[in-house]
Amino acid sequence: MTAASTAATPTSLTELLEQHAQAAVHISGAEQTAWSGRVVEAGEGILGLAHWDGTLHLDRECILNPLQEMYDRSGYPHSDADLIRYREALVTLLHEQSHFLGPVGATQEAARAAFKVPGSRHLEEGVAEAWAHDHLNDFIRHLGIDKVAPGITTVRSEPSYAAFVPAVRLLTSDIDRQADLPRGETLQRLNRQTAEHQWLVAVDLIYRSSRLPQVVPPDQQPGVRFHLEKALRTSFQALETYEPFPRGFASSRSHSAGTRILTLLHNELTTATTHFSPAPNSTSTHLATTRSANPTPSQSSPSQPSPSHLKPHQPKAPAPEATVPAAPTPEAAIREQPARGEVTRGEVVRGTALSKPSHQDPQAAFHQALSGLAPPTPGNHQPRPTAKPLIPNDAVRTPHTPTTAPPPVSSRQTPTDSPPPIPTRSPAPAPSAITEETPPDTSHTPAAPAPPIPAPADDPGPPGPPNQRRVPRITPSTADQGQAR
Repeated sequence: MTAASTAATPTSLTELLEQHAQAAVHISGAEQTAWSGRVVEAGEGILGLAHWDGTLHLDRECILNPLQEMYDRSGYPHSDADLIRYREALVTLLHEQSHFLGPVGATQEAARAAFKVPGSRHLEEGVAEAWAHDHLNDFIRHLGIDKVAPGITTVRSEPSYAAFVPAVRLLTSDIDRQADLPRGETLQRLNRQTAEHQWLVAVDLIYRSSRLPQVVPPDQQPGVRFHLEKALRTSFQALETYEPFPRGFASSRSHSAGTRILTLLHNELTTATTHFSPAPNSTSTHLATTRSANPTPSQSSPSQPSPSHLKPHQPKAPAPEATVPAAPTPEAAIREQPARGEVTRGEVVRGTALSKPSHQDPQAAFHQALSGLAPPTPGNHQPRPTAKPLIPNDAVRTPHTPTTAPPPVSSRQTPTDSPPPIPTRSPAPAPSAITEETPPDTSHTPAAPAPPIPAPADDPGPPGPPNQRRVPRITPSTADQGQAR
């Protein structure tokens, strides 16, 4: 774990790579970073990747070369196109570093196991991308890059993960309002957590900002929290249906789905509050109605019974209180973890690559109901990326050209080789190798996802070809290798 404070303002790419992690820790307020201090050149098709062993993988053509050019032309005027290229390289750098942030004691092994649970990847990727864009100018100023590339804080670039970011922004903004927190505070808190605790933190804020703590018995509270988390995870899992679509369409559908998710959430809170609230006492009202319906007999109506013969009203016994079913074992919610370096079809990963997204079979019916089109058929073969050591800046090398495959979404991938570390001024701490471990107890994670929130029947189909971002992030369809975050 890196713990040193940020040194003087970097004046070269090498110094930037040495200091950028601590800048991310400082801006986020996180307690630690899992970055090992190693940076390697990413393999073919990978833009950026936060490996589970703490190594950072960066693409030469789209990340390293633009940043080297930025420092080579330090202080000179730059065109808007160049400034956007530099900014996109920096936001990818910050995005990948945000995956390494966490509280004291957090481990990548526990984060890796939690990352496979339904809904975890969608929340973490959306949080990392939204937070990185919101705090990119702070990151740039902290490292003095606004002096190296004047005007870089005034240009803007479009976020990736269009299928996740709008829904994440709606959810975190709603929590800010309900919990009376400053704007952006929920997003900041979630970004300081790993996948192991992100959903726990979100549900805790939702629960404590409602009336549930006052009406739910203590022994029922874990079950109610679990029910809320399961509903949110299931809804976020369905967002992956929009990943293959063009950015504008995916963003619009994610925003609509986010609105439905909030409606579902508030309905669940209202139902639970009503269920656990004590029923009003209706005995006095019932007695008054009984007396009104049976007038006092007079001497002229001897056939009517006297009040002394009326049976006293017996209030109904309260119905037995329903209990929330106990949470299933976490092992049922976590898929079997493949061996290190093994490529498994459909495995979740965290990183930024250029591979073609894989469509999940369970979402086929939802996809057809949404767009009226057959689900996209991904290619069956996806080359395995090979990591190469980061070469010296002055070495001559023809930069690789990204493939023309449809834009990917983030995918964490494990290189087959173990590249040497990037040369730095001070030796970086040696990364600790990840060994096969038993996933930790994550009893808080729900198991089988509930049916996804259906899309409106009048939703239009996806217009046009898939979004062609210059170097988009990939979907998690390769292997459990890096952190597709």
